Amino acid sequence: MRIVTPLLSLLTLLLWSLPALAADDAAALLQEAVRRYGLADFEGSLEQLTRAQEMTKDPKLLARIHLYQGINYGELDRLPLSQAAFTTALTFEPDICPDPARFKASLVKLCQEVRRSLRGTLAVTSQPEGGQVLVDGEPVGQTPLERRLAIGSHRVQVRVGDRHSPAQRVTVFVDQTASVKVELPPAGVTLPPRAKPDRPAAPPRPRPRRRLWTWIAAGSAVLVAGIAAGVWASAESDYGEWEETADDPAADEQRLTDLQDSVQRKEVAAWVLFGTAGALAAGAVTLFFLEGRASGAERSGTMSVVPILGPAPGAAVTLRF
Repeated sequence: MRIVTPLLSLLTLLLWSLPALAADDAAALLQEAVRRYGLADFEGSLEQLTRAQEMTKDPKLLARIHLYQGINYGELDRLPLSQAAFTTALTFEPDICPDPARFKASLVKLCQEVRRSLRGTLAVTSQPEGGQVLVDGEPVGQTPLERRLAIGSHRVQVRVGDRHSPAQRVTVFVDQTASVKVELPPAGVTLPPRAKPDRPAAPPRPRPRRRLWTWIAAGSAVLVAGIAAGVWASAESDYGEWEETADDPAADEQRLTDLQDSVQRKEVAAWVLFGTAGALAAGAVTLFFLEGRASGAERSGTMSVVPILGPAPGAAVTLRF
């Protein structure tokens, strides 16, 4: 009966570990880094970005993480580190750079200068060969052609005489080759088939997950633990009354028996509820990993558990989605 306080402390610590696990979500950490950047807490933002970087392999998410690293380093006047971070961000996503409407012009200019300095290769072949290749409207040579270009999106078209292929967008990545194969139509045909880049399509972006069942299990664990604490407190109250009544020589024996039975029933119920709460908490931790991290999500659910110290220990829980 006297070990309820250690049990509650253990349960509180177990539930308190859930927000630490939830914080280990790269998308949530990135969101927190953006929030801290908005508060001019650049060092704090960089700390969150470093943690997020270690937790994900999603290229789009990594591009944003390194972009904000470059922005924060720029705000701290660590320009070599800012330039290196922008370089890494552009490696993952060639068209990414700070928005001129939201960030300092000097940071935008630095990122754009880095972008212009990075190169990839465009390889164009056509049937028949000898077609004139136009990149962004400018002639750059004849097929078959390999040419180093600035990274990013380019408009590519091939012409042979009065025949030409439809213009198409091709993204050139750092130190990679974007291949385009074009089959021009016979003379007189005006609707050629649309040529497609030879580069494999990027994998679909995973849908964000909010770990619904994790939060349901965690919330249920807290609720059941609260009920158990209430039942235990009631048992303690009955036990105190039994002690006072037992000291009275004229005490009613039936009343003492009823109080003793009540204490025993409530203790058993409280232990069952504590066990249920512990199982739900363990289930929440398991569900956290089973439901998976929300890669690429702008924000996932977070939970804060604040211990309440005093005569009636417990915890306050806040869920945010």
